[in-house]
Parts: sequence; structure tokens; C-alpha cells
Amino acid sequence: MFMRSDDGGLTWTNPTQVSTAGDPHHVHPSLTIGDSEEDDNASVHITYYTQHSDGSLDLVMSSSNDNGRHFFADRTVEISSTPFALPPTNIPIPTKSNPFGTTNYDRNIAQCYALGEYQSVAEHDGREYVPWGDTRKTITEPVNALDPLSGITHPQEDVFFQVVKND
Repeated sequence: MFMRSDDGGLTWTNPTQVSTAGDPHHVHPSLTIGDSEEDDNASVHITYYTQHSDGSLDLVMSSSNDNGRHFFADRTVEISSTPFALPPTNIPIPTKSNPFGTTNYDRNIAQCYALGEYQSVAEHDGREYVPWGDTRKTITEPVNALDPLSGITHPQEDVFFQVVKND
């Protein structure tokens, strides 16, 4: 949903639907407003992850060319070239004292955590610049007797980038 104010935040419009219908989840939005000499023609671009009914994810961008008054399905584009899955980041590492212990690929963050605000959008000269993270590739951890992830193959979190010309 998108809301805007035409009077510096004193009042706000009713929410406008940005995402396309049919997919169960739309999360982690990012927004940019394009340059315009006339306020009525400013472009608004919102990127967000869409989770499909099969659990896979895509990054999508919805755009408005009338200062955010309307977002039409024909101005919505898939940014990621292929859907990707959320990895099962709760790799069990049971021990006698903690039979339900888990770890994460990056132990500096919480367990069972894979998707964050790892995407953005910026506009310049009629083009949108969109970086995002996804897990379409896999990696196999090196074999090491001291590493609890030794030899495990799992999704690899990578950063992707796309330039979009959105007329």
C-alpha cells in the first residue's frame, strides 16, 4: 500500500494498492521518487519481494507516473530473472546439552534468518537502479572436521543488480 501527502504531511491520501493481486506475501518495500519539473508527473517506483504460493520469491517493481495516484499492473515488472527459494537456515547442530541447537550460515546474525532488507531502488534520468539479494545459487561448504557446516550444500546469498528503463 502507498500513501502520499500533498501538503507537507498535514493530511494523507487513502492507501493505494501497489502490489499485484494473487500472491500471498509482499515484503520489504523500497521506494524512490523520480525527478520531475511538475509535481503531477513525478514517477514513483516501489520494489518489493513477492512470495508465490509455491514459496518461491521474486523481486518486483511497481511504478506510477502520476505522483503515486495510480499503480497499474502493466507498469509492474519482475526485476529478478528467476524465482528463488528461501533457504532452510536452521541447520540442526544437535549436541547432548542442546539436542535442538541450530546454526546459520552467518553466525553473526540470528538463527533461521535469511531474508532482510537487502534490496533498494534509486532513480536517475528515467532509469531505475535496483540491487537485491537472492539465493538462486548454491555453495558447498569445504570439508573440515571442526566446522559444523562441513560438506553441507546450501543456497548462497548473493547480490544482483539491474538497471530498468521504465517509461
